[in-house]
Amino acid sequence: MGDLVLGGNDFVERVRKMLAGDRNEQKPLREMEKPPVDWERITSAIEELWRRPWEEVSGRHGDPGRELAMLIAQRYGGMSLREIGEAVGGLRYPAVSDAIRRTSARLKTDGALERKFKRLRKLLKL
Repeated sequence: MGDLVLGGNDFVERVRKMLAGDRNEQKPLREMEKPPVDWERITSAIEELWRRPWEEVSGRHGDPGRELAMLIAQRYGGMSLREIGEAVGGLRYPAVSDAIRRTSARLKTDGALERKFKRLRKLLKL
């Protein structure tokens, strides 16, 4: 089973209600039942984890908070690259795509970043 449903909120909600299977055995089914996380919750979780206001975290050069927020928004928020770029403050979607790709690759090699990502997901209950 895939983990992507495209369409308006009403359509996505109807699809979620139609899902069938053994929820105890099929993790993708459980994941599909969760509503997407919104940008406000993502930035609030970043603020809580970093203990700094979002504006400060997102504006600090080299701070991965903004990139992790973009990654969460794409993977768990159902946001398009364009929507993420607008939410971050006017980034064009190719820049958002590059940042997400680089951050995803970094998660595989940077243990500290991976731990922050896991704590962020835990805060968001993902």
